[in-house]
Amino acid sequence: MSNSRTNGIILFVLLIVFSYFSLIDSLPYRGTEPSKLLTRAQLDVSHIANEPHMMGADAHKKVQDYIVNEFNSVGVEVNVTKNSIVSTYKNKIAKDVRAAYVENIIAKIKGTSDLPAIALMAHYDSRDSTSGAGDDASGVSVLLAAARKLIENKPPLRDVYFIVTDGEEFGLFGAQQFFLNNPIHKKIGLVMNFEGRGSAGTATLFETGKDNYSIVKQVAGATKIKGSSLSYSVYKNMNNDTDLSIAKKANIQGLNFAFGDGFYDYHTGGDKPENLSAASLNDQLTYALDLSQHFANLEKLPLIEKQNQSEDATFFNPLPGVFVFYGENVAYLIGILALILSLVWFYQQYKDLKLKNILMGLLSNIWLLFFIGFIITILNNGLYEEFSIEKSRFWRILYQYHLMIVAYTLIVFGLLINLLPFLTNGLNTYLKTRKSQILAALILFVALVVLISAKPSLIAFVIAAVLVLLMWLFYKPISIKSLGAGAVLLWMFLLIILLVIAPEASYFLAWPLLIVSGTRLLIRSQSEPIQLFGLGIELLAIILLFVPMSYLVFVFVGHFMPFIPVTLMLLGLLLSIGSIKLIGQSLGVKLSFGIVAIGVILLLVVSQRAVFNERYAQPSSLYYLQDEINNQQYWSTNLSETFGWDKQVLGDNPQTINSNNIWPISDDKHIVKPVIKNKLAKAEIVILDDYTQVDKRFIKVNIKSSMHPEYLNLMFKPVKWYKASIDGKAILNLPKYSDAKEPQSWWRWRYYAIPKQGITIDIEISAEQAFEMRLIEVVYSGKNKIQLPKMPKTYMPMPYGWANANVIVQHKIF
Repeated sequence: MSNSRTNGIILFVLLIVFSYFSLIDSLPYRGTEPSKLLTRAQLDVSHIANEPHMMGADAHKKVQDYIVNEFNSVGVEVNVTKNSIVSTYKNKIAKDVRAAYVENIIAKIKGTSDLPAIALMAHYDSRDSTSGAGDDASGVSVLLAAARKLIENKPPLRDVYFIVTDGEEFGLFGAQQFFLNNPIHKKIGLVMNFEGRGSAGTATLFETGKDNYSIVKQVAGATKIKGSSLSYSVYKNMNNDTDLSIAKKANIQGLNFAFGDGFYDYHTGGDKPENLSAASLNDQLTYALDLSQHFANLEKLPLIEKQNQSEDATFFNPLPGVFVFYGENVAYLIGILALILSLVWFYQQYKDLKLKNILMGLLSNIWLLFFIGFIITILNNGLYEEFSIEKSRFWRILYQYHLMIVAYTLIVFGLLINLLPFLTNGLNTYLKTRKSQILAALILFVALVVLISAKPSLIAFVIAAVLVLLMWLFYKPISIKSLGAGAVLLWMFLLIILLVIAPEASYFLAWPLLIVSGTRLLIRSQSEPIQLFGLGIELLAIILLFVPMSYLVFVFVGHFMPFIPVTLMLLGLLLSIGSIKLIGQSLGVKLSFGIVAIGVILLLVVSQRAVFNERYAQPSSLYYLQDEINNQQYWSTNLSETFGWDKQVLGDNPQTINSNNIWPISDDKHIVKPVIKNKLAKAEIVILDDYTQVDKRFIKVNIKSSMHPEYLNLMFKPVKWYKASIDGKAILNLPKYSDAKEPQSWWRWRYYAIPKQGITIDIEISAEQAFEMRLIEVVYSGKNKIQLPKMPKTYMPMPYGWANANVIVQHKIF
């Protein structure tokens, strides 16, 4: 075996070992009684997440009583604040009106000083489809643990608040009620929020406030932390929110902790206490205990006493169990040093690398990123479209997304090492004649148009045309040195962008680039062992940062948007392209193609496996529909095709109705089966006032339901609005009214946790128009509910819908 082949195999082994090592979770518990505290926290989770407890449900009240009793039992002052609220917080997705009757639980341990207080926060409501063990019984349990621990010791220096919010799932209602309306929030200087987005994974510090260096420094000194300022930079530009978003809006410094693996359990029936990872809960427990003790007794809380101006921190874990942080100025310094070393390396290589070769290398790197990411996206879209949610394959894939990570990694790596000869040898190696070149270009063009869009669009043609152009540009061979130079140039360009827009996130480009450029400058020997050592250092620097980040991104978004983690993975590999070429030469063509084949086969296995059981249940969207408009009752599903349990209940030949009968803004079909049931009592709509004054009409309506629905949908046909309020709370941003004869959109209000006295709406509209309202009651629990056919244990309610609910629809014209 030749030395180069041996070296390639050594690098391949190092690649696997480094990748595995970078994913090792090494956050051991640092408390004095880990087993006792963890066991008690698990007991709290089992009580809180015994069943779904959406705000307004009977089970929600039971959870509230349990939490209050636990605080009382250890002598912690606690009370429940109850208020109606109309949401004023708008993210980029929610545009409708959201309101709720909120019941927050506020507990307090009195401190010995008047210094700004600290607060620990979690929410105790769940969605209708889940028991919410990870989201967020886990967070509430660590608040209870911290309260028990703090109360055992001498009184802390600062007041410590435990904010257990209501209504987080449907609009951050509890946090809005507290941080925007409760005067207590003005006493708080720091909030620590605990969340869960799944059932497993290492809990990390994924979000902070601005000017966070001083706070991060305190966190690093108080506990063994895992986190990333890159995650924070990405998260703050996403549509997602937690209760901490409201605290930050109130200008309170915050720390947000969460775990995010086991995504298949997120908001589903799988989020049960028995499925919650003890290690994930232990991470959260560690943070809560260590940090509450530290900050509660800290004499000077950074930023709160305004001692000094702070700066944004860069923080990350370069090695398992190692936490690195530094300020913004250091981030700039490291980034600039990486750029300088890269420029010096370019200067030394100038005689061998002409500008056009470097630019060709840059173009080749961009082509590899796009082409391989494109192939992965096509494969992923094929899985999700061919095996769609209607056929239930979506859930089979989702339950096995860890296997998808392995499959896509194999495909990406195999494609990369197979495409390198294509680039370094030139197209003339593969396309000998002009005819074959033209034919290949035409085939690629047509194939890409078909793959991108069934209806060829302008974007599809542009992308295809660009790729065809790249084929012609790649006619001549490209040296591996040019590819390496192009990769460094691409990294430099991306690093400059990050230094400008998000310096706290620049570390994951700056450090690898710094180490790779520095290694290449230091190791100039032609000796194979020394060259191998240099390549090993490059791989280590890249993998330790890129593999964990690629995995984390895949866990959060990869099963829907694999292009993002794949691009990250490729970006890292391209910086050490010399290592990848050597590995590809060592493996050989057959084995390289075999890696791709194994990845594809694994994807097919993932898509075809049908392992539904009590742990990984099949979703059902079945619900009971009472249509008061047409005086009909149905078993119903809002999917376009029935499968599984839904099909068993609805039969082989169910009826279809227009969804517009229920949901006025939809023209989709609704699958139903008429049933004869005792009718449910529909909500009472009582007009309290209705009069006209000049050109305006004033209407006051009370809506009360004996069914105690978890929430109401109120749909209003477009009219000219002047004012509107719910329970005296004004609704802002009234919709604009079009004078068109057939306005397309209705205005939607949602009210959660309907109080016993009902809700009162006051409206002021144009006197010339009739007032039409469609009222949709959604009932998930309660004694009066009509029970659906008993669902087998291998099924669960499908999240984000009306599964397992009673829905009552009525329409009123005033």
